[in-house]
Amino acid sequence: MRIRRTVAILIAVCGAIAPGRADDRPTPLGAQAAIPLALAWVEAHSRYKSVPPIRFWVALTADQMAAQAIKFNAAGDFRRVMAAYACTEHTMYLRSDADYNDAGTMSYLIHETVHHAQCEDHQRLGTCDTEREAYRIQAAYFRSLPVALSALGRPPGEAQRQAIENAAVSIEKTADLACAALKTR
Repeated sequence: MRIRRTVAILIAVCGAIAPGRADDRPTPLGAQAAIPLALAWVEAHSRYKSVPPIRFWVALTADQMAAQAIKFNAAGDFRRVMAAYACTEHTMYLRSDADYNDAGTMSYLIHETVHHAQCEDHQRLGTCDTEREAYRIQAAYFRSLPVALSALGRPPGEAQRQAIENAAVSIEKTADLACAALKTR
C-alpha cells in the first residue's frame, strides 16, 4: 500500500498531473497544486502522519524572498532561497517564479513542509536535529525519483541515477553546513 501511494504521489510531483503545452514542456506546477503534494509526500515518508494543512502561504519575488531569508538568518546564498517556513506565523514563503515540476524546487518545498510538520508537532525549529531531519527527508525525496520516473515510463539511465544520488548526497552534506551555521548564531 505504501509503495502504491508513494508512486502515485511521485507521479503527481513529477508533473504527470500538469497538462502539457504545445512545445511538450509541462505547464508550470504552481504552489497551489504543489503544497498538497508536498504534504502528502512528507506524511508518507516521515514520522509525521496527518499533518495539518499549511495555514497561509505567500508568493514572493526573488528579491523579497532574499530579504525574508536574511530576516530568518537562513544559511547559504540568500538569493537562491526558494522556500521558507515561519513557525510562529504558520506561514510558508515561496518564490513566485517557482515551478514545482522541477525536482530541485519541489525538494525545497518538501524540506520546508517538514519544518511545518515539526512546528505542528511542537518542536523547536532552528536546531541541528530539526534541520538534519528536514535534509534527510529532502534527500529521500531525491532518491525516490527513479521509481517515479520508471512509473511514468521514463526509467532513468545510469548517469541520471548517479546524478540523482549525487544530489541526495549533496543535500545531506548541506545539513552539516546548516548545523555549523546554527552554532555561530
